[in-house]
Amino acid sequence: MHEYGVVRGLLSLVDEQVRAHAGRRAVRVVLGVTGASGPEEHLLRDAFEAFKAGTSAGEAELVLERAPFEVCCLGCGRLAIAADGRCPRCGSGTVLPAQVQDIYLKSVEIEVQP
Repeated sequence: MHEYGVVRGLLSLVDEQVRAHAGRRAVRVVLGVTGASGPEEHLLRDAFEAFKAGTSAGEAELVLERAPFEVCCLGCGRLAIAADGRCPRCGSGTVLPAQVQDIYLKSVEIEVQP
């Protein structure tokens, strides 16, 4: 499962951020999700629950923020939001994803040590 590997890597980043800010634990982890073929939300949540134990995010809430699928149209050369994989401006099906990452760590809310 692709989502399991992604979540393991993201949890490592969360641990690094908590340590870097002298935090006690992560309270909230926000993931940005982009792209038309982005991950399945339930699989991301399952992976997060499966792997968060023993990390600084062990009791953290997972929040997924989905962004619209932006493409660069090779037909008209413009950027556009494409719900169906076609350019809404010119109708061309020759488009490339404008985003590089499908999933990224957007923010971590950290509880600091008193």
